[in-house]
Amino acid sequence: MMTITPRPVRGTRWRAGPWSVGPSQRFVGLDVARAVALVGMMIAHILPKTVRGHVPLSQRMVTGNSAALFAVLAGASLALITGGRVPHTGRRRVEDSSAVLVRAVVIVIFGLALEQLHPAGIAVILPYYGVLFALAIPFLWLRPAQLFALGVAWMVVAPVVSQVVRLAHPTSTAGGFSGLGVGGIFLRLFLTGQYPAFTWIAYLFCGMAVGRLDLRRADRALALLCGGALAAGLAAVVSHLVTSLPGVHERLVATWDGTTVHSWAALQPELEVGLQGITPTHSWWWLAIDAPHSGSGPDLLQTTATALAVIGAALLATRVVPRLWQIVFGAGAMTLTLYSLHIVMVLPQTWPDHGPRRLLPEVAVVVIAGAVFALLRLKGPLETIVAVISRAAARAVGRLLKIRGDRRG
Repeated sequence: MMTITPRPVRGTRWRAGPWSVGPSQRFVGLDVARAVALVGMMIAHILPKTVRGHVPLSQRMVTGNSAALFAVLAGASLALITGGRVPHTGRRRVEDSSAVLVRAVVIVIFGLALEQLHPAGIAVILPYYGVLFALAIPFLWLRPAQLFALGVAWMVVAPVVSQVVRLAHPTSTAGGFSGLGVGGIFLRLFLTGQYPAFTWIAYLFCGMAVGRLDLRRADRALALLCGGALAAGLAAVVSHLVTSLPGVHERLVATWDGTTVHSWAALQPELEVGLQGITPTHSWWWLAIDAPHSGSGPDLLQTTATALAVIGAALLATRVVPRLWQIVFGAGAMTLTLYSLHIVMVLPQTWPDHGPRRLLPEVAVVVIAGAVFALLRLKGPLETIVAVISRAAARAVGRLLKIRGDRRG
């Protein structure tokens, strides 16, 4: 098989600091995929969920898929910063673990601060994102095949465990974190929220597997594209076949937790809009549905596979004129900053609410900001803060380990 090394972008002779990044340090295709995920989440938040009782194509494309793509890419990032194809070992591994843990804490803090702004109808993903980072630490050193296998197994087991626990201990899942104690916040982040970390870590496992691959190889990207598309289609077909069994539709209608529905035809638009991160607990048939943000096995598989296909397509596309892709999709290199900016922009006191017409101006702000930072080869402000703090933690742990080693020596 032919291996092609991406051509470095010319004109970079300085050493990258915490505020700057050289092109050789990133896979542009992953940044393109991140930009796609960011714009997808903006579409999901701004455009109407239904039009004349039907879910528009734009919402069906992005709802669930964009957030899952973010999570899979988070796993890929974790793998890359901890060694890429060859995971770090020894003291470096301990330093990496410390840096990831601190990164997780900082992101949770950012997310909870944004949650306090109470943007109507929006569940901020960052607190869950940070918890996922922390949960991934023990698994960072596994090989790609092990991570993929673990991710698929988790898609099967985790929804069942979640259903059992929530059936035994029913709790409210509505709203954000306001008014909750530490235990309530933990329960929502881990099990009952919009992006429950217990089930969503399956996305990180698969993303970490991607980050451990040789992403410079075209055959790896092609495998992600084709394999992802095939698995996504398989998940949809299997879900349709199972839920079409006699009596299943009636049981799902009878146990629906949302607005009152009396037929499968009336329930379908509700499912297309998406659930609140988890399935209803009154029937085991809910674990067979393929609905956005349901956390069922078919949903996890379909969204993971779609994410892998998008990543594969982006890696293939960016093999040609990578610097152009890097600039046009520069928003993908600073999604923490720009996602946070988006959460602020959707507040009516920040940006007058003109309905769907506000989408293009807000996307323009995000795209232009990303392009400017990419042209200047700068990291986003929040990315810089996270990098500085996490690197400082890693250096502190490294010095401590060195002192202990010297004393033992």
